[in-house]
Amino acid sequence: MENHYKNASIAVVFVLASAFSLFAQSANASSNTRSSDSVLLAANGADPGATAGQNVISEAPDAPSATKEKEEATGGAEGSAAPVRKNSEGAPPAAIGPDWAEVRRTADRQYWEVTGSLFAVSVANAELAQRCLRELTCTWVPTAFRSRAAMYGVGIPADLGISYLTYRLKRRRSSLWFLPSALATAANAYVALHDYRRLR
Repeated sequence: MENHYKNASIAVVFVLASAFSLFAQSANASSNTRSSDSVLLAANGADPGATAGQNVISEAPDAPSATKEKEEATGGAEGSAAPVRKNSEGAPPAAIGPDWAEVRRTADRQYWEVTGSLFAVSVANAELAQRCLRELTCTWVPTAFRSRAAMYGVGIPADLGISYLTYRLKRRRSSLWFLPSALATAANAYVALHDYRRLR
């Protein structure tokens, strides 16, 4: 009995370690892309710092004498021009909230199928464990996790965290975005099958 519990614990630890490893690799890939862009600029003879300095200089205001000459040349046309209205109503789109179009593209049908399978197998695992405990055939379950509230109190937050990690990996266009949820689903399915075989 204890061996099954140890195997399940090892499987859960492996799932979490694999998930965070994938997330770290994805972050390193994005940083390497930014580094390669800087190398290309240097290879083309462009200095990123100098380019930024030129942009700042070009955006600096003209000297007072140059501004005065421009006003004389235009005959004060600027003074007669209509004032520009600034729309101060509302906030810019970036400050309103998330990009829902991007959210819908990421959380597509495949994502919800993977996430739904994870939660369904987790619920089946918890309910089969409860039946097995009532029949006194699943003594391998720790005492702290034998109540239904404890099982769901730990399982649901864990599934939510894995689902969010899966979403982030899919948004980063990782080819293995489904792996964290798939590993967790397989671990729950293994424990649920063990509980089912213990039922009378």
